[in-house]
Amino acid sequence: MAGSVRLYLDSLDGPVFADPWLWKLWCWCLKEAWPSGSFTTWRALAAASLGVSESKWYRGMRRLASEQIITQKVNSKKTQVCVENWPKYCIDQVQSEQIVSASRTEESAKKPSTKKEKKAKFQKPTVEEIRAYCTERHNDIDPEYFFHHYEANGWVQGSSGKPLVNWKSAVIKWEHNEYGQASSNGRLGANPGRVHAEAGKYDDIPTIVAGEAEADPDLFSPPGDK
Repeated sequence: MAGSVRLYLDSLDGPVFADPWLWKLWCWCLKEAWPSGSFTTWRALAAASLGVSESKWYRGMRRLASEQIITQKVNSKKTQVCVENWPKYCIDQVQSEQIVSASRTEESAKKPSTKKEKKAKFQKPTVEEIRAYCTERHNDIDPEYFFHHYEANGWVQGSSGKPLVNWKSAVIKWEHNEYGQASSNGRLGANPGRVHAEAGKYDDIPTIVAGEAEADPDLFSPPGDK
């Protein structure tokens, strides 16, 4: 049976609620009375549906009538029951559907979302974006080298092969790998970007051609030996 009825909070302070059997019987009456507000039943049938004896059902109905929340007309065969102030309790089908819908919406809002949020798709930077970021951070990374390094390997992270998520973080990682002290063999750090940039610093050093050392020994003599 589809439908809804209202139960008021003040009823929790009344004598019907204080008696579990009467409260159950009252709720049963509201259910049976929906949607017209009245119903007809037989004592044996009603008692059987509630799992009690006929005499217990009869006494309970008289108690409800004494509380003036139902009226009943009884004869030898059947009982006609009317719920007093039925419009106060009745909720029509449209209202019932609205209440159910609002309740489901509220429950959905309380439940944590199980859907995984879609991560933003990685957008590879342009050389100019890399250059601007490196300039902002005042590092020596060659933006073109950085770009083509990742462009060549599909924008993945080193040997792990995991897709690059944040290229700016990769720039910072290159900085940390490069700004440390020189390694034990005297070479710069592992970051090829800065190695590429550093190479230009030594363009003004003259190249020594084989044989020049023999021709002019002073080229390699310590200052004190000259």
